[in-house]
Amino acid sequence: MINPFKKIGETRNVVYNYQPVRDGVVAIIGDSNRSHLQVFNTYLEVERSISDLTAYDFVDSIENILFTTLDADASYLLNKTTLEYKRLPYILHIKGFQIGDQYLCFGEKDGIECYLQISLRTFEILNKYDTNIGFGNIQNWLGSEFTSTETRKGILGYFDFQNNLKWQLDLSQSCAYDLGKGLQKAEISNIYINDKSIFILAGLSVVGVSIKTGDILWNTKLDTWQSRAVINASYLYTTSNTYLNKIDCETGEIIYKNKEFEGTGPVSELIWNDGFLWTIMDSSPSTLLCIDPKTGNYVETISLPDLGITRDCYDPKFYENRMYLLDHDNTLHVFENKLK
Repeated sequence: MINPFKKIGETRNVVYNYQPVRDGVVAIIGDSNRSHLQVFNTYLEVERSISDLTAYDFVDSIENILFTTLDADASYLLNKTTLEYKRLPYILHIKGFQIGDQYLCFGEKDGIECYLQISLRTFEILNKYDTNIGFGNIQNWLGSEFTSTETRKGILGYFDFQNNLKWQLDLSQSCAYDLGKGLQKAEISNIYINDKSIFILAGLSVVGVSIKTGDILWNTKLDTWQSRAVINASYLYTTSNTYLNKIDCETGEIIYKNKEFEGTGPVSELIWNDGFLWTIMDSSPSTLLCIDPKTGNYVETISLPDLGITRDCYDPKFYENRMYLLDHDNTLHVFENKLK
């Protein structure tokens, strides 16, 4: 593969949160003291700026944008067409979960902290839950059930929203590991789900669990501590920053492991796009990697200066034929894939 990307725009506004959408980008512009919402077109030219209200995060819902102020004291609904906005009768702390046209996150209603489930069509509250639900957190939302973990422990619980415990697992002993400093109890670092299984990264282990019963389907031991993963089709791809592993979701069989990222630094998140794995290697300068998931080998390595970027970048984001890179100076760059 040759470098398929052509730069079509950038914004030198200080971007610290953004989301590609159908016609461009929604972003938070500013800094920790003062920030607001802006809407850009495909070429990162400003189309709308809501500078009379602060903002720290948002949820895009096609025709509207729901955002919360910097002090988290109010949430607003902005109509993208008319630019009219109205204050909502609740506050959302945004970092939540979306299933279809419903959204679930930590928030406030009538001055009381709670979990709120809202409709992204009507923006009405569908359900309200106590903050002590589960173990006091929601890690994954699966419709009428959710997962919850004990803080800094290898314990995972599966609950319904009446707070009935369906099943519980303690992986601290079964996934314990020794890296030369004695046996360490495993902690859960990340959880991933598909339609029938839960995949848990705990210590050096990757564990497949039945959603329905909580039975451990397999426990695959690796050589390095696993921090992140991505699921596609029947396979789970995990990384320990310097190595890539591919695991069969059904059996836990290792297809390949310890596939070393050839370079001088660790990698960021694994991103699945257009049949390939993508990531940024934190080298000097940073490098965009495109990886063949079948083999774990590089398809292409693209130095960021070859893309016209002189600073290191965060994880890439993709939308249709566009790729976005936010550099460490908070400049956002957009590229068009010339091959699509």
